[in-house]
Amino acid sequence: MSVLGTARLPRRQGSLEFSRGAAATLAVVAVVALVALVVQLFTVRPDYTAAEDLDANRGEVVRTAEQFTLLVNTFDAKNIDAMKSSVTPLLTTKFQDSFEKTADELLTQVSSLNLTSKGEVLQSAVASQDTDSAQVLVVADARAESDLGTRARHFRWQVDLVKVDGQWLVDNFSPVA
Repeated sequence: MSVLGTARLPRRQGSLEFSRGAAATLAVVAVVALVALVVQLFTVRPDYTAAEDLDANRGEVVRTAEQFTLLVNTFDAKNIDAMKSSVTPLLTTKFQDSFEKTADELLTQVSSLNLTSKGEVLQSAVASQDTDSAQVLVVADARAESDLGTRARHFRWQVDLVKVDGQWLVDNFSPVA
């Protein structure tokens, strides 16, 4: 019986050493995996944060483009200055000059026809966007009433926006065929 007990003792020591070796290997693998996870979190997280920022800005970009489109297409000949003053805060300094020049030219026509217009944004979508510029496609209709009668007008615009001091502003717009 003692020979048998002696024979078993080395197996136990061998299996005990195997368990310690396996535990040490497992601990090293766990530490390496943890380090890899931490490295990945710090390298991937900035990209994820940038994507979150773009998504948050997407709503602001769309709201600004839609508001611009709605305000430009909603006016009354008796109070065209109200439309101009409501649109101006949405514009970059560069675009304000050309917008006011165009608006002043149209003012004469609007007044002479006693034109009123009510705009409605039907759809919009971000065509492109980065951290400080965006292009939004806007589909809008307007019901125009004048001394000549009532007309439905249909607009498909690309509205270009830039971010200035943390605020999205319209820098240009153009019709899309």
